[in-house]
Amino acid sequence: MIVGSVVDAHHHLWDLTHNNYPWLTGKSPVGLDVTPFAHDYHVDDYLRDAAGVPVGRSVHVQAGWDTADPVGETRWLTEVAEREGYPHAIVAHADLSAENAGEELRAHASSPLVRGVRMLLTWHPEARYRRAARPDFLSDPAWQRGLGMLGDLGLSFDMQIYPLQMTAAVKVVQAFPAVRFIVDHMGLPIETERPRAWEEGIRRLADHPNVAIKLSGFSHFLSAWNRETARPLVETVMSAFGPERCLFGSNYPVERPFVEFRALVEDIALILADQPERTVERMFCRNAVEWYRLDA
Repeated sequence: MIVGSVVDAHHHLWDLTHNNYPWLTGKSPVGLDVTPFAHDYHVDDYLRDAAGVPVGRSVHVQAGWDTADPVGETRWLTEVAEREGYPHAIVAHADLSAENAGEELRAHASSPLVRGVRMLLTWHPEARYRRAARPDFLSDPAWQRGLGMLGDLGLSFDMQIYPLQMTAAVKVVQAFPAVRFIVDHMGLPIETERPRAWEEGIRRLADHPNVAIKLSGFSHFLSAWNRETARPLVETVMSAFGPERCLFGSNYPVERPFVEFRALVEDIALILADQPERTVERMFCRNAVEWYRLDA
């Protein structure tokens, strides 16, 4: 192992036997083959996959639980954590545009593990990439009102967007300096986007100190795992955000068919081999502790 303690800032658990995940049970988004991971995935499965990697703490990101009862996922995960010791923080789902957004957010925040919210914003002209219900959330006044409540509750927002949405995202980040934003999956530099548009968007987002980014979700934008293919993307993100605002996330079990957990960690560490040891430690551990307030 070539890194010390790891905090996984992005992973999922699910229990299809007892809970409802529509996207994993027949209503999958267009273009996403969920077959390899459409089965129960518990803490012991996660730790088995992470064997050989010193994952001391982890952050669970909402996993497509039935949106009719998003707080149910928080209740379930809180019980799992109390029983099994993982996860150590929760990023919950909430529809920030809904009339009852405040009530839902307060219910999530009643769990001592909830640190933030993710609502998928990923809209794309090509249907196979489309995950959001609408293309206009970032500019919707109702959605923005809900977003503003996060600052009052001390919650962060996991922002999952495509490069074509980054101009709108920058306006939101500027308008809500009290909210901490964490960009998921490196801003999803998918093949249909112009690489320069992604890089420009990344650098504009990085101009704002209330924004961090995750090195995660590589299966969403690479056709196969290859350290040298991933290298320029990782280096661009690290250059834009600096060592203090980049977090490692496994995105397991979604990445499981794509790359082994240990290989993912070791390859990213090798990409960063010319960086000071302190930089590598921050990216794999300390930044997640700070941005998700794991010591709180």
